[in-house]
Amino acid sequence: MTETTGEPAMTLHRLLQITKVNDANYINEDISIEPIDADVIIVDEVSMIDLALMKYLLMAVYEGTKLVLVGDSCQLPSVGPRKHFKMHY
Repeated sequence: MTETTGEPAMTLHRLLQITKVNDANYINEDISIEPIDADVIIVDEVSMIDLALMKYLLMAVYEGTKLVLVGDSCQLPSVGPRKHFKMHY
């Protein structure tokens, strides 16, 4: 992604500054998510995102920021035990 766009690429966990936590604490209403200062956010391999991570991503997107979700039906689903964000075509 960095080679194509010239912009830094990173995992969602790193972007959102979320450390690995156990499943019981993963969906935490009190978690502090810093807004992402960007005009456009491109997220690849969307099928691997579970619902909790998608929630945190959406919490971090400023109103007016464009969010581009990229994925396909052949990608692997989320490896976590939580429900994954399912793409429909």
